[in-house]
Amino acid sequence: MSSGVLSEAERSSLDLILEDLRYLFDKEEILRDEVDDVLAKLRSEEVRSYIKSLSFGSKPETALRESFIAGKSVLLKFLFGEAIPEVRSDGFIDYLVKDEMGRGIALELKPLFEADVELDKSGKPILKRLKQRKLRPENYASQVLKYIQSGEAQFVILTNLKEWFFYSKELSPSQVKPFYEVEFFDFIRDYEVVGNLRDYLERKEFESIKYDLDKWFLESLKVWVKKLSEVEFTVDDRRKLELIIGLINKFIFVQTLDDYGVIEFNWIRKRWSYHEQMWQRKGKFMVLKKFLMRA
Repeated sequence: MSSGVLSEAERSSLDLILEDLRYLFDKEEILRDEVDDVLAKLRSEEVRSYIKSLSFGSKPETALRESFIAGKSVLLKFLFGEAIPEVRSDGFIDYLVKDEMGRGIALELKPLFEADVELDKSGKPILKRLKQRKLRPENYASQVLKYIQSGEAQFVILTNLKEWFFYSKELSPSQVKPFYEVEFFDFIRDYEVVGNLRDYLERKEFESIKYDLDKWFLESLKVWVKKLSEVEFTVDDRRKLELIIGLINKFIFVQTLDDYGVIEFNWIRKRWSYHEQMWQRKGKFMVLKKFLMRA
């Protein structure tokens, strides 16, 4: 589920979309008399299509989906790569993306702008304005919970394109809250570094609990030094302390690379699990030895 490698033309198209979205996000409303001026300033066909669809009476969710996510959308390719989303027309999930292991990510789209209309003397609806709608995730808590409980999705993304809310299967049924929320352009900035949607979500979920883990780790450094000091060394005490601190620093360095997406997510844990599986029949000492030698 890596982001798609875009051609030069596709990248140029994506840049135009992002430029137009930045302009559009700053508008709380677009009055009827302003629609043509707004369209004239837009450079991407996708954002122009979105505004036109809303102006002509399309449903807000449909306009957003058809303009930015459906078909051969360059934004879709950028976010999901070659993993083609399954479109759900039964009112359950808007899109379900599965990786090579069959693990699902549900994408639920909500309106960004809605048309405010008034009726003329004949009862015909006339556009009054397009008004930006703030996404309130608490209104969709039961829907998100249903997605997770269905077992089809390990992550749920709730978005109106401007605001993004991320949920995981670890959420509490009694308190359905996102583990992370972010504005679109902050999401894009971080996502371009990671380049894989599942990896991005796993990292953000981990970061949501990382503060307490980091605090615990820093407070327990003395405990780690004390525990490692119980191991017999063949050097004097000064050199022993240097070796212990050096070992701890190596783990901190590797985890820092992990945090910044330089190496595989959860690298230390995965390497330990590998060596444990390979050598556990020969005892814990052999597992530790192989891990420290080859990790």
